[in-house]
Amino acid sequence: MKRGIYIYFVVMMIVFAASGCKKTQNTEEMEVIHPEASRIRITDIDLLIEKSDLILIGEYTQETEQYFLDEEKESVMSMNRIEARKVLKGDCTEKGIKVEQRYGVIEENGKQFLYTISEMTPMVKGEQWIFFLAYDEQKDNFMCVGDYQGRYPIPSQEVLDICNGTKEMNAELFGVYDGTLINIELYEEIMERFQLGGV
Repeated sequence: MKRGIYIYFVVMMIVFAASGCKKTQNTEEMEVIHPEASRIRITDIDLLIEKSDLILIGEYTQETEQYFLDEEKESVMSMNRIEARKVLKGDCTEKGIKVEQRYGVIEENGKQFLYTISEMTPMVKGEQWIFFLAYDEQKDNFMCVGDYQGRYPIPSQEVLDICNGTKEMNAELFGVYDGTLINIELYEEIMERFQLGGV
């Protein structure tokens, strides 16, 4: 099954390759192709902080652009700019930083598909999140540490109700496809450590 999805993705990427870097469309109505990927599970706040070059509350300030990582056009990534609203660790002197995520939109016969290796939902202009970011010097951009483990929602009453167990898990509110991935204890430690309120 995974091999079939991968072959399908490669074929779609070849079809899609001619368009190069482009802005993605609204992904909410698209069928999602989401193969499993293995990654390190971070459960310790100190490790999360240690692996982060930059920790901030930031806002996506541009429409997402996507591009290919290789000449064979087998690997697609999406890029967005984040402006810092509050820096919690590191330096962020630029107006905005580039953040990469492992997903892309492909099209076949007029129908669009969202292909994602990331557990995070796509970046959306105007949204604010708490980011734990690792810097890639070679690419001169950032990625969320541990994928979904490097992006958390700003505390809201609904988020706090989920943390307190008075409301059911809402994966979309936490910006992931699978609510079972959310580590509420780690999220609460983050809120407490950075004095973000609500816990």
